[in-house]
Amino acid sequence: MITELSGTGRRVSIDTLPDDVLLEIFDFYVMPPQTSHNQYVDAWHKLVHVCQRWRYVVFDSPRRLDLRLRCTNRTPVTNMLDIWPALPIVISTGSPLPASDLTNTISALQQHNRVCTISISGAPNALLKEFAAMQEPFPALAQN
Repeated sequence: MITELSGTGRRVSIDTLPDDVLLEIFDFYVMPPQTSHNQYVDAWHKLVHVCQRWRYVVFDSPRRLDLRLRCTNRTPVTNMLDIWPALPIVISTGSPLPASDLTNTISALQQHNRVCTISISGAPNALLKEFAAMQEPFPALAQN
């Protein structure tokens, strides 16, 4: 991609930008607005699919870019955990949560050491029982 610098007549290829400049740009792209964090949790996905260099830059700075994996009741959690690096997990389900979609939510909850946010609406009794049976702490929840 070639971009003209405003008012200079000079053209610069994005490939010539150093990684720290790309990271600064990425930071603005993935930074959530004050109002809704959930819609921006997945923003980094587009960046890592552009090219291998961008993928390396993004995954080399997971804390700065606040990278997280969003798990919903419809997210195939087991597959997702096999594909992406071990990033913090945000569990967010809609209301009401159908009993047929419990498997994905339970799979995400079982990653207790990575779960940093839990927002479950309309949880059926089966999920509440499963959650109550978990004896493991959620250390990442305490860090937020």
